[in-house]
Amino acid sequence: MSWPFNPPLLVVSEDRVLRGELARVLTKQSWEVLCFADWEHAGAELPQASGGILVTDHSWERAVEAARRLNPPALVVAVCDGPRQIKEAREAGVYDTIVRPFEVMEPAWTVACAWHFASCQAEARARYDAA
Repeated sequence: MSWPFNPPLLVVSEDRVLRGELARVLTKQSWEVLCFADWEHAGAELPQASGGILVTDHSWERAVEAARRLNPPALVVAVCDGPRQIKEAREAGVYDTIVRPFEVMEPAWTVACAWHFASCQAEARARYDAA
């Protein structure tokens, strides 16, 4: 299965400033960014994020569950405030974390690494299916 070069990024956060900052940084790197204040509004857009990346600062379990239901699954990147939240996010099954306060390019690097990992998974899955 192949995905577009840059899959859509779904950003879900009640924090308007965080949504704006992530959208600003990531769109400068040519990512298509869809921002939502809550999961209820984001739910309608989830199918567009198939094979993409979900970035959120809350409800990590819900994000991971929603991401796994997509075909292909999306990866979840958690925005965390410190070690306790990083641990909680990892236990929920997120792929990676961005820790606040973050350097301006950290979200772009984290998303690019997640995308590279997802691309490698898709390529390996395609080779396995073809064999």
